[in-house]
Amino acid sequence: MVEDLSYDIACIQQAFDLLKADERFLGLLTLARIVSALCFCLSAALHSKNASGQIGARLRSNSPLFAASVRYEGFLTVERLAVHFKTLDSYKMGLASCWKTNHRFQS
Repeated sequence: MVEDLSYDIACIQQAFDLLKADERFLGLLTLARIVSALCFCLSAALHSKNASGQIGARLRSNSPLFAASVRYEGFLTVERLAVHFKTLDSYKMGLASCWKTNHRFQS
């Protein structure tokens, strides 16, 4: 089951001003948005079993389609993140290995 989690992340203005121009931070922020969107798709799919009629049909058909488009954007984001993180073991063992089936992400 998808668990609803709430996070409160804060930093001082000077730190944020430095981060908002950093390409690595922007890439990770994009990745976080993609993960959030995939969680939304999963949640909608899980809740669709209790919905009937047009609402249920819409949830069951739109959730996988939206998830597929978000996943594709995830592939592109992982590829862009490689510019900054490809030498890190955590990247190689984590993100890069997740997308290894796609030939563009194989080294």
